[in-house]
Amino acid sequence: MMSMLPTMNSIVVEEGRLPKTKEECLVDVDFLTANGYKIGDQIHLESGRVEEDLSESLKADTYTIVGSGSSPCYISFGRGSTQIGTGEISGFLAVMPEAFAMDVYTEAYAAVKGAEEETAFTDGYEKKVDCAEKDIEKIQELRCEARYEEVTGEAKEKLAEAKEELADGKAETAGERCESGAEDCGRRERASGWKPAVGRWTEGFKGGKRTSDYEAERTG
Repeated sequence: MMSMLPTMNSIVVEEGRLPKTKEECLVDVDFLTANGYKIGDQIHLESGRVEEDLSESLKADTYTIVGSGSSPCYISFGRGSTQIGTGEISGFLAVMPEAFAMDVYTEAYAAVKGAEEETAFTDGYEKKVDCAEKDIEKIQELRCEARYEEVTGEAKEKLAEAKEELADGKAETAGERCESGAEDCGRRERASGWKPAVGRWTEGFKGGKRTSDYEAERTG
């Protein structure tokens, strides 16, 4: 499953057209023929990982086939291998970028300056590509740290918001209890005429011994 790029790896349409909405797809022409699909059919997808729901990657699980074609990403009869499903790629589906539910990209393609002037896989071509790869590797650690800070920053922000909500809830509950206690005290006073005692604490010496006394009196 891949999104169509605006300027690179352009898909060659063999029949039909390219997708125009996020519910449409173009199917690998070889896959279409081998599996008995035709344009206008709907194709249903399932997650290749048991522990991961498809909705974490895609916004829908069923797409209408509007075309068939080929991609420069797959120039041999084999489509390569994968770490999900059966482990073998049997074909590709091309969709609009809006069909994906992920907030980050999982692949990146780079055009190397001057490489198009060389013949693919020759020494001159490989030299220019190798130089570009080394430049990318230099920023790899920096970009990983930036992404880590972005992810943990969002988590810390949500945690701080949750703690603030919890503190506000505790303060509100404590205030309600305090008000309830004050009302109960007032009701007891009105019902019995009782009011808190006030008094005076005195200390001194009598017969060479230290003495203390509390003289209380009722108010009201």
